[in-house]
Parts: sequence; C-alpha cells; structure tokens
Amino acid sequence: MNKAIFMGIFLTIAVLFMAGCTTPNTPSDQGNQTVSNVSTGGNLEVPQEVQSDLITIVKDIFFLQYGQDLEVEYDHAVDKGSFVEVTFKVEGNTVPVYVSKDYEYVYSVLQAPQKRTEALDQLNAARKQLEDRLKPPEVDNKNDKPKVELFVMSYCPYGLQAEKALLPVVDLLGDKADFSIKFVNYAMHPTKGEVEENTVQYCIQKEQNDKYWDYLKCFVDKGDQETCLEQAGVDKEKLDACYNNTFEQYGLQELLDDKSKWLSGRFPAYPIDDSECKEYGVQGSPTLVINGEVVNNVARSPEAFKEVICSAFETQPEECNEQLSTQSMPPLFGYNGQAPATEGSCG
Repeated sequence: MNKAIFMGIFLTIAVLFMAGCTTPNTPSDQGNQTVSNVSTGGNLEVPQEVQSDLITIVKDIFFLQYGQDLEVEYDHAVDKGSFVEVTFKVEGNTVPVYVSKDYEYVYSVLQAPQKRTEALDQLNAARKQLEDRLKPPEVDNKNDKPKVELFVMSYCPYGLQAEKALLPVVDLLGDKADFSIKFVNYAMHPTKGEVEENTVQYCIQKEQNDKYWDYLKCFVDKGDQETCLEQAGVDKEKLDACYNNTFEQYGLQELLDDKSKWLSGRFPAYPIDDSECKEYGVQGSPTLVINGEVVNNVARSPEAFKEVICSAFETQPEECNEQLSTQSMPPLFGYNGQAPATEGSCG
C-alpha cells in the first residue's frame, strides 16, 4: 500500500480510537481502572483474546474505509496511567489503539467509551454489509465474446478510476472480449478540454485501435495528451484528420460555443455516443455496460471488474482463474492517493 493511502487510513484510526494530545474520555464507573503491579510507562502483556479482538477491530476499520483486507500484527502495549496504548503493525507502520486498564473499553474522541465487545460486533456487522455490497454482481446476458462498454467523461475523476480498474482486465483477456471506452452524452469538464480529449480518444479507437489502450494507460496516469500520443506511437496526421472531421460532423464547436444550449446552463452536449447512452439510460460517468446490460455496484478494483466481466462468458476462458489486484484504484490521474471503498460518479 502506498504511503498516501496508508496515511488516510491511519488518520481514520486516529480519529476513532486515539487519545490525541489529551487523555481520552474514560468511563466513570465502567470496569476496573487499575492494573496491579504495573507502573505508568511500563510494557504490559495484553491477554491473547484482547489482542485478537483489537486486531479484528483494526482490520475492520481498514476494510470499511478502503475495501481492503490487510495483515495486522500485535506489537506491544504500554501503560499510560489512566489508559493503555496498544500498538499494532500494519504494512510496516505503527497504529495505536487506546483502551481502558482492564481492556474492556475502547476510547474514542468522537463518543463515549465503548465496550470492546460492542465495538467488535458493530464493526463486524458494518463489514458484512460492505462485503455484500462490494461482491461483484453477475451478468445475466451471456456471450462467447462479451461486449464490454465503459461510458466515461475523460476528465471525470471516477471515470479515470474505473478505467484504471478496467485496464488490467483488458491486458488479461485481450481479444477474448470486445472492450471499448465510450462517452457520456454531455461533458461536465469543458473548461479542462474534455470535449477535445473525448474526441481524441474516439478517433484513436476508431482508426488506430491497436494504439488506444497504450494511450489510455498513459493518459489515466499522466493526464498529458501530447506525451501519451507520442508514447503510444499514434499517427498524429491521421488523428488530426479524424478529429477535424468529427468536430465538423457532430457540430462540436457550435455545441461548445453556444452556452445557451448547455445542459443546466453548465454542460455542453457530447453527441458521439448519444444513441447508446439513450439506449442504456446512461446518465453519468462511469457507467459499465456488458452485453447490453448496465452493471451497477462494481467495486473499482481490477479483480472486481474481472469477476463481473468473466461472468458474462458462456464458457469462461482460463484467464478468468487468474487473480488480479483487489485494491480499489484511486480517482483522478495517477496511481497515488486514497481509494475509498465507496465509489463516486460524475453526473
């Protein structure tokens, strides 16, 4: 896990269970607040059952924030006088949790101390709900060669997130599935050049499709059109001719210039894939369509995308048995940053 993602998770743990700069709220008459023969600042031997419960609590918090199961190991515990600091190792980093001296209560800066067993039960229930939501759905319409259409806006942070989840599946399955990127019929980021970038990608797919996926891999990472065209080896003369013809054919410049016709006065229409958007009821970015079926609630990890796409085969190829990353891709450009388990969209 990269440092940025870990820090986001660490801060969540900190907000929920750390003492902060002051002594945490302590239960008034709850539990035994003394530990015999232990001086303040000394190391403690935490009972195995307590270690196990706290490890589960930490694992569940990580999972609830980012949909990832990470290895959590007990490290040590220190007597802090009115409470105990229990430290765990996660991905080589230390994470503290603060508990009462009798280990019965977990302290929080957001609420009153909570019984360890109650916190465990609540987090387990929340985890199960999220696991059910993140479980990849199954496509009802089967095909020997599934048709996979991902509708995006090229500058939508969540469209970029979904594209990053899809790309490893494209590499894995190759031409065993029919993959394409299509575009929502309006642009929410016109000032960033979204209409122009959509059209560049449309033309590369249309006339130089063998270069498209290399271009997209670069673009979702760097967000630099010129660098990515060069890196993917795109024929720029051919691209320019298609780009100009497409702008003229669909009246894209007029749609950009006449703001009186913009959706809600803010978003220009982008009609290239308008018929498919209307057919499938596409309203936002990203929207995943497989074999003509809109598929919702797919976690934005390569493994989740692989699972749902593989469910659309009449007979799954052996590549579907390969495990891809279960880590949710971060939104925006690049592969650094936090990737929450809950997913957003543009539109």
